[in-house]
Amino acid sequence: MKSKIYLSIMLTACVLMVTATIKAQPGAHDPSQMWENNGKYFVYCTGQGVYKIQSSSSSFSSYSTASNVIPNYSWIQTYVPGFAGFYWAPELMWMNNKYYLYYSCSLGARPCCIGVASSPSLTSPTWTDLGVVVYSTNSTVYGSIDPDVFWAQDGTLWMAYGSHLNGIVLVRLNPTTSKIYNSTRYVIANNDCEAAHIDYNGGYYYVFFNRGDCCAGTSSTYTIYVGRSTSLTGPYLDKNGNNCASGGGTVFLKSTGRYIGPGHYGYGCGKLTYHFYDGNDNGTPKLAINTVTWTNGWPVAGTLKSTADDYTEIASEESQKIVSQSISIYPTVVNANLTVQGATTNCSYKIYSVSGALVKQGILSAETIDVSGLTSGMYSIFIENNNEAATLKFVKN
Repeated sequence: MKSKIYLSIMLTACVLMVTATIKAQPGAHDPSQMWENNGKYFVYCTGQGVYKIQSSSSSFSSYSTASNVIPNYSWIQTYVPGFAGFYWAPELMWMNNKYYLYYSCSLGARPCCIGVASSPSLTSPTWTDLGVVVYSTNSTVYGSIDPDVFWAQDGTLWMAYGSHLNGIVLVRLNPTTSKIYNSTRYVIANNDCEAAHIDYNGGYYYVFFNRGDCCAGTSSTYTIYVGRSTSLTGPYLDKNGNNCASGGGTVFLKSTGRYIGPGHYGYGCGKLTYHFYDGNDNGTPKLAINTVTWTNGWPVAGTLKSTADDYTEIASEESQKIVSQSISIYPTVVNANLTVQGATTNCSYKIYSVSGALVKQGILSAETIDVSGLTSGMYSIFIENNNEAATLKFVKN
């Protein structure tokens, strides 16, 4: 997610450029910024064991995918009991001749934590567990999720993190240990926000963050906002001079046409990455690869064309089957019965909680699935139908 000072010939992390393409990854939530290692490009996403998309081109015209990048480390149970290895919002940093993978552990509220692992390579990774970076108990003011690690202009290392639980905070890191440098925290954005990313351009630090409802398909209201400051620690002001820590923020990306609920801004290798929900594909979450230009000191996202030729489907991480264009579910916000369309009877389905736990599975013997027994929250359903498969999201009231 970061635009940084990069110090190795192994890594090409780039400053802002322009082209506009879009790639689609069903189930792609909270993508990292794009990274390059040995001629390969990587984007890491929320998923079981962290979900990775890899390509030989920054346009991701061809690609491979993998889940379970890292295991479910046993120490996490100390901070988030019941965590099943479904990591949120991963991000990377290069330092000490290694890549550091920061990730979030959460079941949807507090307690939660951020951990880190390191590897000398992304193309041939060997991840070493480095443990917890920061954590939140049930009484902690801030939520420990959505890490964004970056180098400041003076060469110090920082992390922005946080959630709708009292906003986004900034804390300095020790580059030798990859952990917290001191206990001082700066609130840089508030009012129900999360998914922070810090960039630097033209004498200003820019904070990008999300407000609104995520992960609800076409009902998602996620919107990316931005503010800027001449000081790393703020205050960050929007175009109208409102402080982002007091509810301010200028809209950077909002729902437009088929591109619903854009979220989790990241920038690397000259590319803007974020997820959206495809209004032309039943609200399936997908990965956008876009660009940024600057006008009068403010960022402007490239325009994505609204045609089917502008994106490529990537096979589901659970199956090498073709990603179905015909299977759909409704409603996306459900009380009792979830209706499945476009699938034959006797096909299999699996329903996962936001933590990655399998909560229900079976054979589709009718058009509806009874989900009344599920607790309130967001779920994903994986449906296999002959030679096709689909992963879709819904919210249980």
